[in-house]
Amino acid sequence: MHGLLFRQRNLFRGNSAIMSTVIGKLSNPLQFILPKISVASYLPGRIRCYSELIRNHENNASLLKIAAGRFNEITEFKINTRTGSILISYDVNKVARNSQLHCIEQYLRKIYMETTK
Repeated sequence: MHGLLFRQRNLFRGNSAIMSTVIGKLSNPLQFILPKISVASYLPGRIRCYSELIRNHENNASLLKIAAGRFNEITEFKINTRTGSILISYDVNKVARNSQLHCIEQYLRKIYMETTK
């Protein structure tokens, strides 16, 4: 694994406007995981993330699955607790119309772009 891709990112560094919107709207499981996430792959409609909060932590994974299950825009949500991997597939057009998910998508995209410079 390439070190830059899997480095943990600080939630608030340079993202205060985006993150105040995200934090203001999200449920607790998502608030808990977003600060501790790294984005390994980003394509519109598909994002792969990693988090040590998920790796070998079934309870955290279950809470995150429940939170993600609230959104019809998410078409697939897979977690591998052995590796800490989270694979999110979603309908790009529907996410664009959901301000909460759109904000999360843009945040994850920004993390990915920063780590691949």
